[in-house]
Amino acid sequence: MLEESANRGGADLRDLIEPVWTGTVAYRGLISVGRLVGANGEHRTIGTPMMYCGKGKAGLSHPCATGSVVNVVAFVSQLEKEGTPYGGPWVEDCSKQELLDCYAGWEPEVAELLEQIQEPTRWAIHHLRPLPMCVAGKVVLLGDAAHAMSPHQGAGAGQAIEVQATIERGSISTHR
Repeated sequence: MLEESANRGGADLRDLIEPVWTGTVAYRGLISVGRLVGANGEHRTIGTPMMYCGKGKAGLSHPCATGSVVNVVAFVSQLEKEGTPYGGPWVEDCSKQELLDCYAGWEPEVAELLEQIQEPTRWAIHHLRPLPMCVAGKVVLLGDAAHAMSPHQGAGAGQAIEVQATIERGSISTHR
């Protein structure tokens, strides 16, 4: 939609087409629950979704696959790099040591969790600049297609609820 508008003379729209790096990467991994039972007993993330926060870093974990696996996401933010080009693949495998180095000095509970990720991946988090329009003819962009954002503070989930409520209400602005 934007590319088509840019091709028709809205060259200023071309910059909005490309996603922008947020300065944040997310390290991701899945851990079999069996790996989280050790000498210290069960890791509490087995039965409880957890969030760990610190300066420029945050981690979350939650059980999935009917409780047999724990999903872990560890964010590392360098906000001064927001808006700069990300050099490299947006998603790639990385070493466990790279992940552990990012969280050196964090509490033992976090270290124990991250240590059990066997094949971590690194994801560069991108978002879109605000779009001046989300409608072209009979096509409407909704959700992340219209306002892709970083996965923090439930912003995307909140936007999805807002969009759904607007559609359900069927306000005049949704029927143009």
